[in-house]
Amino acid sequence: MKKIVILSTGGTISTKFSANAGGLVPALGAENLLNVALNRFLAASDIAIEARNVLMLNSSALTIDSLCEIKDSVRQCLEDDGIDGVVITHGTGMMEETGYFLDIALDVSKPVVMTGAQRDYSQPDSDGPRNLAEAIMVAAEPKTVGQGVVIVFNSEIFAARDVTKQHCLSVQAFSSGAHGYLGCIYPNEIIYYRKTIRPQEIGFQSLETNVDLIKFTIGADARFIDCSIAKKARGIVIEASGTGNVNTLFYEGIKRAIAQGILVGVTTKTPEGRAVGLYANPGGGAKLVEAGALLMGDLSGQKARLLLMAALGDGRSLEEAREICKRHAM
Repeated sequence: MKKIVILSTGGTISTKFSANAGGLVPALGAENLLNVALNRFLAASDIAIEARNVLMLNSSALTIDSLCEIKDSVRQCLEDDGIDGVVITHGTGMMEETGYFLDIALDVSKPVVMTGAQRDYSQPDSDGPRNLAEAIMVAAEPKTVGQGVVIVFNSEIFAARDVTKQHCLSVQAFSSGAHGYLGCIYPNEIIYYRKTIRPQEIGFQSLETNVDLIKFTIGADARFIDCSIAKKARGIVIEASGTGNVNTLFYEGIKRAIAQGILVGVTTKTPEGRAVGLYANPGGGAKLVEAGALLMGDLSGQKARLLLMAALGDGRSLEEAREICKRHAM
């Protein structure tokens, strides 16, 4: 018999509407969530399931310490020989960031599955119970081993590295764009269509938290880059246009940051595609690479920031961090 542990961290899946509060409030812990999923969808299951409470937060309230607390709870499960898989219930707004963080930070030797809900438990058609039940089934599925951290939502399975939240309310909340989903959950079968390629995890005792994310927009100047320099940031991620291009003012700001020993990563703000050093005008991707910026592949800005935080952790040198980023931003 497989044993799966549920780690509850909060989010819409754990909330109910409160007239007194005038909105949604935390109401369901891990045991409550499990009981609902068992009664509705898993009554005949032979999976042994344990429920544990880790946090009770809307995902917008998560901090770096929260991420590390979730990571430590998952690691304990991974190191326990009596546990076969982990399910994390989590707010959907920041799920892709937590999922990617766990994916690069841990040796995911067992299934680690994240899920949540778009509709709170007060609604009769809440998607939370089914999502949780399907996440448990995916965590118990042998084919999930080796896929790294995955997100299960609306009967689809996504790789944490590739997934993004595409809609703030629809139950079809997540997409992996051009990468596509990893697999699907059918009534009597879980199907995987591809396997993720995962570099070795990044070991660290402490994250470098002084890393900024700055989006380039038309006509923007370098004021935010200069602010990061003044605050002694160790890393900056630039969400650039197209294949990784900025204007002259941004370009000069990036060069000032690099001259100060700051690791600058460049991503594209477009939903699909990757940063490529093509253009040779001042601020073009080729000139940014020439200046010492690091292209971050097709990682989103928020995931590239987490990668820089992990790579720069434990006081690693700039060159060590660059090599780590190159392996992961493929």
